[in-house]
Amino acid sequence: TFRDRLLWFSSSDASRVILVGLAVLVMGLSLVLTLSRSGTTCFLLALAISGGFVIRRQAAGSRRHISLAYVAIVAVFSVGWAGLDAVMERFSNAPTDFWSRFDIWKDAWTIFLAFPWLGSGLNTFGTATVLYQSSLLQTHHVEAHNDYVQLLSEGGIALAVVVVAAIVLLAREIRRRFRENAADQTTYWLRVGATTGLVAIAFQDIVEFSLQMPGGRSYAE
Repeated sequence: TFRDRLLWFSSSDASRVILVGLAVLVMGLSLVLTLSRSGTTCFLLALAISGGFVIRRQAAGSRRHISLAYVAIVAVFSVGWAGLDAVMERFSNAPTDFWSRFDIWKDAWTIFLAFPWLGSGLNTFGTATVLYQSSLLQTHHVEAHNDYVQLLSEGGIALAVVVVAAIVLLAREIRRRFRENAADQTTYWLRVGATTGLVAIAFQDIVEFSLQMPGGRSYAE
């Protein structure tokens, strides 16, 4: 009844739900306020993934609708509070910046072709570009703005095989863990959160180097 639902807000379960909901809102807003395009995009991706898990776990139709509405509210509130105009302005420059990154990736590919089997050596991309950088010469590129391309140029085929094998093994282990019957809900949602975070970071590393500089936006942005 309506009375039971109203009384539920005074329970400890309601307090935890409200606390988690507000925490998600604050974290989402703080991330969008950085005006990092990759950060905002991966935040929306993580929101969609985690929201999918939440909605799938809800049996009743009304609960699914509430969960879907909350995910939409988090996205709209975060982008709206940060300023839609400011966010759109940042994304309007994305094509130009993408081609700048593409030029860096071409230089990384040139380095890979020069050292195909073992690469130039880990953490030597900045040293190698002293000789191999061919574009945007007003700045010196010490990162490739793509961790996968940089690892390929620094480690060559040998490291690429190891990285691909590690990703495959990780994906298989994650799938196996999700198939297990978790002892409690906390274990399940911890796995959802960890997996969502890994996927978001993996996507951001296509255009950034978050695993090398985890402190926020890169100097290029």
